[in-house]
Amino acid sequence: MKVNQIYSLINSVSAQVWGTAAPTVQNLAGLISLGQKVGAGGVWTADSDKFLGALVDRIGKTVIRTLDSRVDFPNLIKESFEFGAALQKIDVQPVAATNDNSWNVGAVDFTSNYLSVYKPTVDCTLFSGINTWTVKTTIPDKLYASAFTDESGMSAFINAVVDSLTSSLEAQFNKVAHLAVCNFIAEKKKNSNGIVNLVTMYNTAMGYTSESAGYQPVGKSALYNKDFMQYATYVINNYVAYLRDDSTFYNVGTKIRATSRDNMHVIMLRAFASASASYLESSTYHNELVALPLYDEVNYWQYNAGEDFDYKSGVVLIPSSEEGEDSPTTQTVGNVVGVLLDRMAVGTTISEKWSASDRFNSERRTNITMGCNIGYFNDLSENGIVFTLN
Repeated sequence: MKVNQIYSLINSVSAQVWGTAAPTVQNLAGLISLGQKVGAGGVWTADSDKFLGALVDRIGKTVIRTLDSRVDFPNLIKESFEFGAALQKIDVQPVAATNDNSWNVGAVDFTSNYLSVYKPTVDCTLFSGINTWTVKTTIPDKLYASAFTDESGMSAFINAVVDSLTSSLEAQFNKVAHLAVCNFIAEKKKNSNGIVNLVTMYNTAMGYTSESAGYQPVGKSALYNKDFMQYATYVINNYVAYLRDDSTFYNVGTKIRATSRDNMHVIMLRAFASASASYLESSTYHNELVALPLYDEVNYWQYNAGEDFDYKSGVVLIPSSEEGEDSPTTQTVGNVVGVLLDRMAVGTTISEKWSASDRFNSERRTNITMGCNIGYFNDLSENGIVFTLN
């Protein structure tokens, strides 16, 4: 199984989020598991079941996926497991209708289908891979002593140092979750699926051209246009309802999917959510969002750059699916203000946090190490919508 050492990526992302380094294109090639099909042309074919040829032996965790009728950001599905190396997702597709043969009994050309075998349409996808990094600190026995006047003061300082390891690990854990969602956004752009450009839709619906009064240019200015915000709210709420219906419109591939409200992540950029609440002076849109059980509001997607809306709303990265490409392509999605995600579209596989201490008596010091092993996945066959101010 592939293990990614991502400490350098974590440090780079942290510096950009803190504002101590300029934003750069993040290379996520191979970082987020997009899954591998089992069966013909897939992987581990020899270990698949003998009836469907689609199920695999010895999997650490299995999720059964049928049609639907705190990591803090977002509340991602967590399917962590102790043994095994992969998350297996079994997908059972809807069954097509056939003729009722009972009405043909006695006909000249009647043929009985008694005891025929009808296999369900089942696919198995494997999500594997681990991202790992550590944080470390050294606690000396005596070298801090000269800076304090009593034992309690030094003890409080050492506790703060150890607590900083825990908080650092949690913050880094959170940043990788951001990248998992950003990668999904980039993959949707790459596949030209589920990108809803709200400003373009608004101008088209209203019959506005660049020469027309009322024409809305793309970008941040749309947040101050009450008419546009009303229209955007109308569109977003429609898509929340659209995803409930079974279809292939909002995912990559040919899977029939439906996402009920209870199984939907709604993640909105704070600047957009605040504009909705402030400028519409109406509780309709805000209450609709809050009523969703998996609603999250974020200050930024990939970059935290103070008040700079372009950075906060932008996703610029090399997506995970570019792994192995000689000239990987950067995907740029600007003015992103919200996403709707099936709860199985983005999530975690194996998830482990650990700590250890090593005592060096001859040097009178103790090293404390905390680490994390986590695997993130994007399943593009699940429903997802990306809303932009383009």
